[in-house]
Amino acid sequence: MKTKLSTFTGIVSLLVLGITVFAVFNIFSFSSRLKEKVEIVVYLKNSADTVTLQKDITAIKEIKKVKFVSKEESLSVFKKEMEKDADIFSVLKLNPLPDSFRIRIKPSFVTMDKFEKVSEELKGLPGIDEVRYEKEFLRRFSRLINIAELIGVIGCGVIAGYVILVLFTIRRFKTII
Repeated sequence: MKTKLSTFTGIVSLLVLGITVFAVFNIFSFSSRLKEKVEIVVYLKNSADTVTLQKDITAIKEIKKVKFVSKEESLSVFKKEMEKDADIFSVLKLNPLPDSFRIRIKPSFVTMDKFEKVSEELKGLPGIDEVRYEKEFLRRFSRLINIAELIGVIGCGVIAGYVILVLFTIRRFKTII
């Protein structure tokens, strides 16, 4: 009976460890997917050379993806979002929205420091009027992700320590019997 109980305890402990490792893996996977969604939007001057700018932006090592968005696309999206207030567009004679680039940073570089660095680098390129990203969201997001990952790693370490202790205790207990 004692042998069956100790075997059951060992199996349950390993199962708990497996579930914990799986949960931590999912936390890291989820945070990586979220990091891939964070964007920087670069608004261009009317005289900007979009082809050269796209090459210059793509050359920055922290940048994963660059997508050009024309003024026409921006206006079309804006009209869809403002569908209820469509009458405001009857006043517009010209499209006031600028061309832009939507830029995604590599997930390993999604930190406030890297975003600031990339933002400053982008501001220095000719033809760029404005660089925007949600600083406060990124600050909170980074803090939350870091806390979740730290809790996951610590929790996994504690559970792994517990499982090792249980397995050694079971082994020792079996040798006494």
